[in-house]
Amino acid sequence: MKFQGLNDREVEDSRQKYGSNAIPDSEPTTFWEEFKETFGDPMIKILLAIAALMIVMFFFGYAEIYEPLGTIVAVLIVAFVSAKTGVASDTKYRELKDSAKKDQCKVHRNGIVTVIDVDDVVVGDKVLLQSGDKIPADGILVSGALAVDNSALNGEAEECKKTAADEGVQLAVNTYGDGKCVYISGLPYSFENSRLLYRAILWSAGAEEELCRWFSTNYNVEVHAYVENNKYCVVNNTYESQETVVYKGNGESFNISLDANEIRWYEIN
Repeated sequence: MKFQGLNDREVEDSRQKYGSNAIPDSEPTTFWEEFKETFGDPMIKILLAIAALMIVMFFFGYAEIYEPLGTIVAVLIVAFVSAKTGVASDTKYRELKDSAKKDQCKVHRNGIVTVIDVDDVVVGDKVLLQSGDKIPADGILVSGALAVDNSALNGEAEECKKTAADEGVQLAVNTYGDGKCVYISGLPYSFENSRLLYRAILWSAGAEEELCRWFSTNYNVEVHAYVENNKYCVVNNTYESQETVVYKGNGESFNISLDANEIRWYEIN
């Protein structure tokens, strides 16, 4: 299948709208932060507590002042050395990270296949995946079939099969061992789509049996339950009359007809 891909202008527009694919880096470690962190160590706290106790004992004549002072000086030396070591390690890590070659991937752009850094992938890119490639971002498979190694995510040795979605699809689901995930892209707001999102959440949480609790079969009608107040209401969100089946919290159901924008209240029993 031939893909034109994005042009340079579309790439910049997408990056401006949706942001970069780069993983934000943490702030560099400072000496003062490392120095303060040392005093969170339980052993350091114990030593400082002992030093404070010995100072009190000194004023009562039961200890020499050099004992608590020696403990405090030793703690400060440990904190100083630990902070210097922490900053040096962080600096070396960042230097190594900057010098390492970045992961790359192949994308369709300007009508040709181009190799770019993974950080430069934008929303709307058509990524070409071949055997051994890493998947650079979340997306929907639009052509072909894949077997993906998800062991880094879920520890499962068995590869996960991926098949191409129908053209224009904006939703994809996957299972990872005992887990489930739902990927939804570009879903505009509507009563129908909000119902789709609700069902997707229940499915991914393994709670499909909760669907028919405080539920309306007509997506234009909502059921709001206020259990603590022992009340619930059925709401028609449209300017037209609606009919639906309402499910209560115990799974019982009944038919109802509502006028335009009508809200009907009930007692929970």
